[in-house]
Amino acid sequence: MDLSSLLNSQKETNLSLKDILELLSNPDSAVIIEKVRTSTAFIYPNQKTESFLFFDRFIQLLLSIDLEDDPFSSQYTKSIFIDAFRKCVNGLLQQHGNSWLIEFPYAITAKTWVALRKQSDVTILVCLYGLVLTAGTAAPSIEWVEAMMQFIQCNYVGIITHLWLTCCCTLEENERVNGDLAQELFLHTLDNRIKHEPAYTIDVAKKLFTILKAKDTQYLATHVDQFLGNALARPEFTKDAFTVGYLGLENGCKMQTNQYPYITKIYMEHQTQTADLMETGNPLLNKELLESWTADKYSQAQSIRKGTLFWIQKMTTMTPSTFDMYLEKAIKQHYPADRKTVLDLLLADWTARDRFHRHLNFVADIIMSLLSKKSYNKRSAPYYAFVHLFNIPDEHHQQDTEAADASYYETKSGAFIDLSQFSNCSDQVLMNGCCRLLQRMTRGDATQHVKDWVGDCLQNANSDIVQYYVGWLAQGLNTELESKTTSSCFAPFLKVALSSCVSFSTYVVPTLLQTFSLTSLQWLLKQGDHANTTLIHYFDDGPQVSKYMMVQGLFMTKPKKFIDLLLTHFREIMPGQDPKAPRSRAWFKNHFLGVILSLVGEDTTGQGVACCIFRQLFKTRDDFEWYFVTPLVPVAKRINFKPLDLSNSHDIYSVKYSGLAAMLQEMVRLGDTDKKERLIKVWFDLWTSGSKFTVPVSWVLQCAGLYDQAPVLVKQMIKRFVNIGLDQQQEQEQDIMRMAPERKFLDRIMDLVLLSDTPEPDSLFELVLNVSQSQNTFEEINWAIINILVELSEEIEVEMSLTAAPERPPVKPISKRDRRRGNKKQKNLSARKLRDAMKKHEEELEKFLQETKNNAIKALTTLVQRVFNFLLRLLNNATLADDAANASLSFKQDIQHKLTIIPLFYEPLSKLARLIREPEDLQEDIQTTIDLSVDYLKKQPDTHLYETSQKILGL
Repeated sequence: MDLSSLLNSQKETNLSLKDILELLSNPDSAVIIEKVRTSTAFIYPNQKTESFLFFDRFIQLLLSIDLEDDPFSSQYTKSIFIDAFRKCVNGLLQQHGNSWLIEFPYAITAKTWVALRKQSDVTILVCLYGLVLTAGTAAPSIEWVEAMMQFIQCNYVGIITHLWLTCCCTLEENERVNGDLAQELFLHTLDNRIKHEPAYTIDVAKKLFTILKAKDTQYLATHVDQFLGNALARPEFTKDAFTVGYLGLENGCKMQTNQYPYITKIYMEHQTQTADLMETGNPLLNKELLESWTADKYSQAQSIRKGTLFWIQKMTTMTPSTFDMYLEKAIKQHYPADRKTVLDLLLADWTARDRFHRHLNFVADIIMSLLSKKSYNKRSAPYYAFVHLFNIPDEHHQQDTEAADASYYETKSGAFIDLSQFSNCSDQVLMNGCCRLLQRMTRGDATQHVKDWVGDCLQNANSDIVQYYVGWLAQGLNTELESKTTSSCFAPFLKVALSSCVSFSTYVVPTLLQTFSLTSLQWLLKQGDHANTTLIHYFDDGPQVSKYMMVQGLFMTKPKKFIDLLLTHFREIMPGQDPKAPRSRAWFKNHFLGVILSLVGEDTTGQGVACCIFRQLFKTRDDFEWYFVTPLVPVAKRINFKPLDLSNSHDIYSVKYSGLAAMLQEMVRLGDTDKKERLIKVWFDLWTSGSKFTVPVSWVLQCAGLYDQAPVLVKQMIKRFVNIGLDQQQEQEQDIMRMAPERKFLDRIMDLVLLSDTPEPDSLFELVLNVSQSQNTFEEINWAIINILVELSEEIEVEMSLTAAPERPPVKPISKRDRRRGNKKQKNLSARKLRDAMKKHEEELEKFLQETKNNAIKALTTLVQRVFNFLLRLLNNATLADDAANASLSFKQDIQHKLTIIPLFYEPLSKLARLIREPEDLQEDIQTTIDLSVDYLKKQPDTHLYETSQKILGL
């Protein structure tokens, strides 16, 4: 069970001394957190002596927790511990009275003091100090002072400095306790500590002199006062108080040298170092560091190397605290500045590499404190040096973007890249330092200046740094949102990363989506342009293997709500229908469609997220029409058929460039027959129930329109669809009680063949013939053809009569010779040659459409071309000869015969031949159709039919 789960459970228990001892015998952070959090009461010992033991062990229990196990919940966990600490103290005070506060410090065991010293977080230590401080500030006593002196054992310079100033200033103004006595007690205790534990105490004493001498009120405010809160009975110590404290310490060392020999020795060393500083200035600076650097990269590297060796040499001659003091002074005195020096480059390199594991946070905090007082400029020193520091060569990513992206998938699902994976970079230590520097800046105050600095660093960083930082932010935001933390340090900087790293979307987007929980994704999608720009940059692109793997991982690891939310958002931000334009809905075909089909084909249970999404898309009208019906074509090729009167009585489907067409292409790529069979079964079951359709017939027809391009298994399914449609039509015709008349399935499928952009409609037509095999059906087909021709000819005649003269030249009558000129070459063409000729005619049509402004003329001319593409195949004898081996040959010949002997067939042909003058290829197609029909009649024994057609055609 993870930490977040533990913190949200609802168990309630009590905490006794026995429980504490058991937990300490085999400490486990998660178990201790659970116990402390759910404890509704403490079972305190009745005896005061045992209460000290209880409290001491309770402190050890709190200190035994390793918050680094779950760093993102550390703040929440800390608040639980503080509440438990206060509850425990209040209970002990109620039971034993306020005198208990100045007695418990003596009972703190050596083991507890050791644990307190090791803690990097001093919250509990300062709280303990605050308890005793509160107990005697109002009415101090010598017993209280002696109890306070116990805290010198903590070796924490913040508390020791505060305690000394309390003796020098607070007690100096009080009549109950002699301030000199308190100071003597302090010096004696500290000197004794230095004598017996010099390794732990000497540096603390040196830092005490340094802080008092520098009048560093900010140090005390940051390290002690902010934790004391209500324990402060007086205002914070001023610089004057620090001066008094330093003089008091100096006097004690000068006047009582023999009494405090160890403190006096440290004081003399401090005086010597101070004197050296007064003579030479800051020992960390020299003339070379303050010179301007040259543009030559090699010279810069040599300057940094030389400066680094100089500072390392200084580290060997100074105590760490002294070095830090001079380093802080150098930063505050020289920055920010417009002049660029070698010191800028050295400081940035020294901080990021952090050779002694003490200066990265130290320097970052100082610079951020400068940003809180002065404006930020990325060209100023030292900020520019840190920004340039992030420009680490990205060698292994320069070779192959996809190979680099694939490195992400080697990590755990939902986990960001580990620092150890930077072994391929040009400088692993520097890379790690840059990542940790970003983390430190994030955990500081989220001022606009700091965010601007972070943004500039990210813009200059390489992909590994960006990926690591974004992953770290994502995990932090996950935990914050789950724990419902009101204040967030991760959200503001994640916005900065999104706006700064758009060009790194190949690394940012997979990291975020794989790491985020549903709650975090909801947060991301509410960020507007911050998130949308990056998401569009990643998904508004062609298909790639790495993106396929990423999306596949989402479907396999995320819940359906996560995928639904993502798809819905993409529909909003990328809805375009032009695949060549930005923000096109081609993102679904390029990145999601193939993954869904593959996973559905693999899922034998049908319960996976991909299966659920597939069922939703193929059953919900809005989803199906958005993803699979709307054609993706450039604006120049888009024709609007809806204003036509013809569209009120006929269905004109967009098939060729629809999402269904893309789906069939993806199915071909699946390869595995078992996958295809499972997928088709799911599809067929969604659209049919028994012998009826459970979805709109238009969906079925649009699928049928792709028959020629479909894989074999899909063709078999389409054949079953056509069979069901024709059977339903027959049942409807026999049902005399049918209320609302509906268009026949056969009429609608003929619209698909004749009027829609069906690829190779002849193949679909043959399927209909083979399925029906009914003479009655053949008659209906012929009348459907004639009906469409009549309506087309009438509407195009009306439209042309309304067209302004400048738009279209007047129609001239065509002579017999002109009608036949050039059309003989299109007769008796083989199926392949006729198909090639039709493609050429379609190209000519596109050129005509681009030049024509009248949308109605465009739409009607397009429909005429589609109809005659089909008629030429149907009436061409050579094409029928090619179909000799086809079972539909006799059916086609029967239809050809019945169609050409109907006189009404020739009236719309005559009208269209007269009206259509351009494109010329279409004019030729119409005339060829007429000639083929008339030639057929000429060969028939009944000459009356031939003569009738001649009269109608005006020949």
